[in-house]
Amino acid sequence: MSRDKSKNKKNKVKLEKNTESNKDKKAKVEVKPFKIRNVLKNAYLLLAHNKKAIFKITGIYGLIYFFLVQSFTAPVSATGIKNSFLAAFQNQIHATFNTFSYVVSSNTTDSSSQTSPIFQIILIIIFSLAIIYAFRKMYKNEEIKVKEVIYNSMYPLIPFLIVLIIILIQLLPMDLSLAFYSIITSGGILSNIVELLIFGILFISLILFSLYLVSNSIIALYIVTLSNMTPLASLRSAKQLIKGRRPKVVISLLILPLLLVALAAAVLLPLILFIPAIASWVYIIMLIFALPLVHSYLYSLYRELIK
Repeated sequence: MSRDKSKNKKNKVKLEKNTESNKDKKAKVEVKPFKIRNVLKNAYLLLAHNKKAIFKITGIYGLIYFFLVQSFTAPVSATGIKNSFLAAFQNQIHATFNTFSYVVSSNTTDSSSQTSPIFQIILIIIFSLAIIYAFRKMYKNEEIKVKEVIYNSMYPLIPFLIVLIIILIQLLPMDLSLAFYSIITSGGILSNIVELLIFGILFISLILFSLYLVSNSIIALYIVTLSNMTPLASLRSAKQLIKGRRPKVVISLLILPLLLVALAAAVLLPLILFIPAIASWVYIIMLIFALPLVHSYLYSLYRELIK
């Protein structure tokens, strides 16, 4: 009997140790909250501490942009800039999750050629990869050579494009809801409050569904640029990173276009009012520098998630 009691005590001790170890494992798996202000701070420090390299990469991007895109088009007018601000304010959510398309299609020029948008998209993708590659080297405190950055950053091009296409597909519910909403409101189809409420709930549900999907895929854009990383693996990794933190990730992404529009308004509105002759050129330069700004914020968000 005494032996049985001692065995039972030992078994109880083992069970307690096992439960404690399981709690420790659960504690390790438990996600840590992050602060949006840390994302902003790290984005600023990332640009401030590496301003020479970023300026060189962005300068090359700007020169090629002016040569391939601006040479085919007429300069944008002050009216076009105002329209871009209005479009940005009216489509804040859509602009957040379609950053590349937002930068491309934001009326930077009065297009006179069908080739200029194609050049814009190609340049944005190429230099997005270059900037992400540079940021990764900066976090490792490695020396950055602009030529090496541009050449070596192209290896994940196909996986990057696949994830980007997935993002565009995930945005379709939002695009359709916004398109139907504009048609219904402009045509005066809905006059009953009940009908407006039902369709409003439907539109909001579609938008939230797109936000739910895209909040994962935008983080995957930065994971897929790692070596030997496939698009599906990057999406799975991103899903694990944002698990339990998706609402805050969505809020972080929504803050991005608000900051960009506020910054652009602070600089451009006084120019439109007092010096409209140079407003168009300053607008184009700001759009060029928007690319590293966007990626510094999103990459800092990604780094904050993996801490």
